[in-house]
Amino acid sequence: MTLPRCSTLFGEAHIVSENPSARVYDECFFRPMSKNVFLDQDNDWGLYAADGRLIEEAAYRRGASGALVGQSEFHSHDTAVEHGPEDCVYFGPIIPHFGHFLVTSLARLWLVSEQVKLGKKLLAHSDHSPADHFANRYMGPLLTAAGLSEADFASPSVPSRCKNVLVPSAAFVEQHLAHPAYLPAMHGIGRKLLGGVVPTRLDRSVYLSKSQLPAGSVAFITNEGELEKRLSDRGFDIVYPEQLSLPEQISLFYKYKSVLGFVGSAFHAHIFCENPPSVFGLTLESYVNSNMILLDKLNRVDATYFDASQYLIEVQKSGYLKSRQINDVDVLAQKLSAAVGGSPSVASSGRSSSNPKFSEEGSSMSLYSYFLDNKGRPIHKSGHYFFAYERHFAKYKDRPCTFLEIGAGNGGSSQMWKRWFGPHARIVTIDINPVCLQYGDEQVEVRIGDQSDPHFLQSLLDEFGAFDAVLDDGSHHMDHVPATFEFLYPRIAPSGVYMIEDMHTAYWANYGGGLGASNSMVEKFKHMIDKLNADHVHDGSLVADAFTKSTIAMTAYDSILVFEKTPYANKIMRIVGDENLRVNY
Repeated sequence: MTLPRCSTLFGEAHIVSENPSARVYDECFFRPMSKNVFLDQDNDWGLYAADGRLIEEAAYRRGASGALVGQSEFHSHDTAVEHGPEDCVYFGPIIPHFGHFLVTSLARLWLVSEQVKLGKKLLAHSDHSPADHFANRYMGPLLTAAGLSEADFASPSVPSRCKNVLVPSAAFVEQHLAHPAYLPAMHGIGRKLLGGVVPTRLDRSVYLSKSQLPAGSVAFITNEGELEKRLSDRGFDIVYPEQLSLPEQISLFYKYKSVLGFVGSAFHAHIFCENPPSVFGLTLESYVNSNMILLDKLNRVDATYFDASQYLIEVQKSGYLKSRQINDVDVLAQKLSAAVGGSPSVASSGRSSSNPKFSEEGSSMSLYSYFLDNKGRPIHKSGHYFFAYERHFAKYKDRPCTFLEIGAGNGGSSQMWKRWFGPHARIVTIDINPVCLQYGDEQVEVRIGDQSDPHFLQSLLDEFGAFDAVLDDGSHHMDHVPATFEFLYPRIAPSGVYMIEDMHTAYWANYGGGLGASNSMVEKFKHMIDKLNADHVHDGSLVADAFTKSTIAMTAYDSILVFEKTPYANKIMRIVGDENLRVNY
């Protein structure tokens, strides 16, 4: 068996092509960070508008829910505050942690750098002085390479009123989204730090080890040194990133054809490299932090992540926040070595694999074009279905996902989904007929069972985890379709999509349906529209339930029903704009 792919994200990873927004505030209130208080527990700090609202462009949020990291949505202002900087640019929080500094503290460089050249001062949140930051082994070099100096920064230590402040939005929102505008500044920093000298790429791989991390580090693997030895014997170079200068760390991503190791912020350094190598990451948990995927997508890295958690056991190690031990070093070394050698079955998050089965065709082709051009196993579809497929499933292309196809048919559709989603996807197809077992391959898993059997469905969840997307193209019978939906829908991924096709059978008596039939999936869909809107029923006759809270959209097409989930829906209604322009109601 190969190393299991890690297809579950902690967070989301959306690339937003438009530039971030920016806005000038004539007056705003700067509230400093509190001393000796963790950032995420400090509800006081932030940049607030004159009416007390947190300035959205200056907010530090994480995840799809937009949860604030400290700060408050609203803060009343003191009557007596100091006069702060004027005619300046908001830089954001300066966070003394390499990963957060990279993706959050530098997230406004897309606009900041040019403003500094125009003589603008930078307004920053920090509980240390600019001198302290520039003395840091990585913050100083990064800020200097970005063209900034200590004199450019202002960080008031008391609440202050600031005027004429340009506030750019962050080009990187942790565990949620990133803008391509983030990338040029990172590449510019890399060029500056390397002095324009790019190492020649070697036909070798390097393993980034955590074994020399000092006490106090978050993650430590007690016998990683043994893994290093096994990999070294197989021809891998071994390095300890924390012992290298920042330019040396960046050089690794130019020098080696592939970089591997247990995932951590050391892998973030590829963002400074304009020709990144392949990356193979071992996750400590059964998921990968979506910040990794965002950086991979921005820099078009051919990145592959494996779930190594089953090879680890937790142990106690004095001085470390969390320690683990590899339970079989020889097996892990062998499988990792084989994977880096080019296994075509692994999940990837960036550029397509060099394996010819997964060429760029997979990410650019029209799904309908592939259907029409199919010369392989038969596929039976109605032409108008492809509009719905591409509309609802396109977000899973070229990213790790687990797709459940109910109904294997003649095996052609699973190949179509594999080709369209790309090498990042794991396709699971189920059918009641054992003849379908022959459809499995390196990327398609086939399981035999009854789609309406909850024990069978639970076995799928136990084996593959929560599905990102489900397509019910199974029996189409009303004895099966609603039962499958009722069991699976609450258990798919928090941002999952559940699609049911061929629902013209909901009107056919020989499929248990009929116009207005109570057991028809179409009738159930109609009633669920009320559930979707239960928050707005004020007389108590309908109460919001888990379906209400987890579902963001329901869409009906000719013969297709679609349900879309979200972990968070911003239902706050606001009035924005100039009230002086109001002329109606």
